[in-house]
Amino acid sequence: MHRARGEGGRGTQAGLSKIELACTVATAIATVVGVVIAYGQCRDDPPVDLGGDVVGAFVESVPSGLVRGQFEIKGFKGKTCEVRASVLEAANGSPVAGLTNQPVLSLKPEADTDRAVFPMTVKLPAAPGRYFVSLVLFDPEGNELDRHNTDVFQVGQVPGSTTTTTDPRAYPNALERTLLTHIPQASQTRCQRADPLNLGDTAGVRCEPAIGATAVWYYQFGDLTRLRNAYGASVTRTRVTGGECTATAWHGDITYPIGNATGGRMLCYAGSDNRQWVEWTNERRLILAQANSPNARILFDWWRTSAGPQ
Repeated sequence: MHRARGEGGRGTQAGLSKIELACTVATAIATVVGVVIAYGQCRDDPPVDLGGDVVGAFVESVPSGLVRGQFEIKGFKGKTCEVRASVLEAANGSPVAGLTNQPVLSLKPEADTDRAVFPMTVKLPAAPGRYFVSLVLFDPEGNELDRHNTDVFQVGQVPGSTTTTTDPRAYPNALERTLLTHIPQASQTRCQRADPLNLGDTAGVRCEPAIGATAVWYYQFGDLTRLRNAYGASVTRTRVTGGECTATAWHGDITYPIGNATGGRMLCYAGSDNRQWVEWTNERRLILAQANSPNARILFDWWRTSAGPQ
């Protein structure tokens, strides 16, 4: 638990703000129990210059096969785009025989949204081996916009072995497991690997708490200088100085205490995405965190009681 106090001044640390806002959920189910794929980040820009980026795709567990993919989609308001998945052989990248007829997921953003999650179930191969899933985004004319492959995962037993292996790149890896130990249990729900900030961070996770913040990102750093520089990038970007971060005043760059000592710095502001944001550092743990919510009062109360890092 921690509590903000309004001290003027600027921190010197950063974090890329991320956009989080739920839109319509569509589900396609195949006939064989398989991989659940969640698609996120449908950005609703004016329908000009259609474009889409596959941000990431992650194998979360095998053999249950939970995979999460993230898409950033621009210019699709009122238009239908498609997401297709295919399972490929890890050895040569060729499609798995008999698994070419996978469901196609149609997405049609209607409202002003910045992020959506779309579950999709695809068929897994029955034969033991090493595979990966390729997620491909198409525009309304059927042109491929972008694709992303998951990490390689193992189905069944490795030939010549009596044990089933798990790919070391699968979530969570060792650094991510350590980072998760510092996240309060109340906020440690629906977590997955986060896209790196590329600011000296060594691990990152993104979670979706049941209450409070809509989404929260935690990033581990290797040293205090990089942590402070990362926070400072957000201060520079938002141009927030001084001010306060409370339930009634939400615009500030302040220090906050953990117990009787300074815990780190805290940045609160209204984002250009019409959401309320908080970014803060825990200097003892060398962790930078970011979270958003439509409501500043709810976000502040969550940060004060359930956010961590611990």
